[in-house]
This record gives sequence, structure tokens and C-alpha cells, in this order.
Amino acid sequence: MLNQGEIIEVVLESLACGGDAVGRHMGQTVFVPYGLPGDRARVQVFDAHQKYCRASLLSIISPGEQRIEPACPYFGICGSCQWQMLDHPHQLEHKQNILEQTLSRIGGIKAPEIKVLTAGSPWNYRNKAQYPVSRSGSEQLIGYYRQGSHQVVPIEECPIVDPVLNQVFKRSRDVLLSAKVTGYDEPAHSGLLRHLILRYSRKQDEISLTLVCTSDKISPEVVKSLSGIPRVSSVWLNLNQQPGNTILGKEWKLLSGERWLEEELNGVRYRLSAGSFWQVNQPLAGTLYQLIKEELQLTSRHRAVDLYCGAGAISLQLAAGAGKVTGIEFSPQAVSDARESAQLNRFSNTEFLAGPAEVLLKKVEAADAVVCDPPRSGLKPEVIKGLSRLKPQSLAYLSCDPATLSRDLKELLKSDYQITALYLADMFPQTYHIETLVFLRRR
Repeated sequence: MLNQGEIIEVVLESLACGGDAVGRHMGQTVFVPYGLPGDRARVQVFDAHQKYCRASLLSIISPGEQRIEPACPYFGICGSCQWQMLDHPHQLEHKQNILEQTLSRIGGIKAPEIKVLTAGSPWNYRNKAQYPVSRSGSEQLIGYYRQGSHQVVPIEECPIVDPVLNQVFKRSRDVLLSAKVTGYDEPAHSGLLRHLILRYSRKQDEISLTLVCTSDKISPEVVKSLSGIPRVSSVWLNLNQQPGNTILGKEWKLLSGERWLEEELNGVRYRLSAGSFWQVNQPLAGTLYQLIKEELQLTSRHRAVDLYCGAGAISLQLAAGAGKVTGIEFSPQAVSDARESAQLNRFSNTEFLAGPAEVLLKKVEAADAVVCDPPRSGLKPEVIKGLSRLKPQSLAYLSCDPATLSRDLKELLKSDYQITALYLADMFPQTYHIETLVFLRRR
């Protein structure tokens, strides 16, 4: 067994779910962040267990053939990207392998053909960015978290966010630093500003700016300066007074500007308030939603349910064809946005319910098709039980975690469903994150 702090040489062989490279040393499995298959590396154990360990990469003795030079100067320091040292075609290949292996290992599922979906460049794709704010002595720090920690690394720009966001980030950062707005000290639970959040509407070419604060003591002068930055259409306050590292609190207040951003996908218009969920890779989201619409083939005779519907992104795509669409979402703010967007598009066949999916699904009496887009934790057992009761003819499951997807599919397949199509969507290039769309039909 390897010991904490021990330094070894290891040849890395594959990539695991979670992004680490995997090698073996004297019969023990070694997981190495930032390693790649084919690398011979010098590593140091930082998390030792009897059968496996995790080790930090000290140096590359000889690189594997897939290794390239990262594009970002903060790569390996900032924790946002894990695979910039891997060329994009190999990123897709490894994600496909990881998905296949996870479905087999956890779900006992032999995957059908996996179709890979991409959209445009693997850079500058994000329409939203979250920047933690802290302080070190008298210095205020705004940027991203250091890998594996809550220490803030100041940055100038990020290559995976839209260039417009990079421009507005620099201007807003300069306003906050010059105004000496105090950053948050997480251990001491002191300071004012915890996060700066920017969301960009490409349709409007406008940005909503959110300040996550421990109190509402943001000065009017700071709000005025932020509002004056080109493209900033609204400034919001999110009040988070709780200790710990949860980003958002429950209370929102519009400090300046417009209440909604407006977006458009596949001809459907959406109004989005600052806190509502919206996919960060919008072009690929549009492709996925169009696939769901085409695969389900809903007509005016069909009733559809959209679980974890957020601001109604998928619900409203389906509303043009279905007889009735019911969206269920925990966030009241997102439900309010969904209702607003339904009115904007003059849909009269939608309803949106606010509350837990496992509770509200019990109130649904019938459904011909159900769409599930759950958080990383996947479907709760009560939701799977509810789907078994409803027996919809078609299911579409959009997942951001292969492990919980595999677990849930294993249960759904027991209810006389079969997988008819499987897509891997490259929603988050330069990272290990995998988005999967699965279609199922009753036998």
C-alpha cells in the first residue's frame, strides 16, 4: 500500500469518470489529475487508501501522444478546466469510452451506438460565468477557485467563456476593486461580496450582472458604475448570509435595469431572470431540444410532462406540438419565468408547478411522454416509482452525470422500457463533464 506523501513513477493507461488519469503501481490503482494515457509521470500521493490512491502530478517524464500545450495560462492552477492538455477529438473519444464503461459497470447496460453531438468551436462557448471574490490581507481577489480549494486565483480572462463576458468581467472587476468592496472571508464568514455572476444573452447582446453579498450594503455609486458598463442591462443583488460555500441565497433584489434577459431557441422566445437555470452552451442545447421534439413526435392528442423543467426551456419547445405540457420545477423563480415565457409565445396549453418533482409527480394522472433533466444527483426513487405508475410510452432523459444516469436507467429498464437512442453531447469542452441524452420506449 502506498503511503501519504510517497513519490513514485507511474505509467498512465486510461481516463476515469471524474477526469483523472489511471495507472497501477505494485497492484494498487493510482488516480492522477491532469495526467493522460501514455504519460510516464512522477507523482506524489495525497489521498491514500488500501486499494487505491490519488496522486498529484509533479512532472512528466515522457508525455503520451495525446498531450498538447494548454491554451490558458491559468490551466492547472484554476480548477475550472481539466482537459485542456488533451486535443478535442481525443476528449470526445475518451468521454465516449467513459460513458460506455459507466453504463456497463453501474447499470449492467450494453450501450447501443453512441452518437456524438458537437456545436461550433470548443472555446468561448459559455454564456454564463461565476467569479468568486475573497480577500488576502488588504488585497481583494476576483477570479476562479484554485484547483481543489476555495482559494481565489485572480484572472484576466477565460478562454471557454464568450469574449463579451471577458470584456464585461474586466470592467466590472475594476469597478469593484476601485470601490474597495470587501471580498468574502469564508473561514471567518466576514466581508460583503461573495460572487460576481454574469449571464449573456446573445439574442439581445446584453448581460445581467449579479452581486452575491452577505448584506444589502452595496453603495448606489457602485450600482450606478456597474450599470454604466456597456451591455450591462441589469444589476441584481442575491443575498446569501449563510456560512459555507453554497453560492446563492434565496433572496433576490433587482437593483437596476431590466427584470429579464430574453433568449431564443428554435423559434421559441424565453424570458430569464438572473437566478433561473439556463444551459451555458446554448447552440448545443438548441440541438438537444430539437432532437427531443423530433423523437417524441407529440401531437395535439398527447400529454407531456417535463420534470426539473427550469425556466421551461424544453417544455416550451414541446408546447407547439403537444396537446398539453406540464412543467415541474423546484424553483419558484424559474417557474415564474416559464409562465412569463409561455405568455410571451401565446401558449395556452402549458402549466408550470413549483415544488419537488417527487411530490408533484404524484398529482399527474396521465402522460404519454415524460422528459427528465435532473440535477447531478439524478432521479429520486419516488420519481422512478411515479414513472412506473404513469407508464408513459416515451421517455427522454437528459443527464449531466453518467453514474447516476446508469443507476436510474437500470431501474427504468425493469419497467418494460428499452433504450432506442443514446447521444453524448459535447456541452462542456475542455472539461471532463459529460452530458447524455437517452430515449426510451415501452416495449
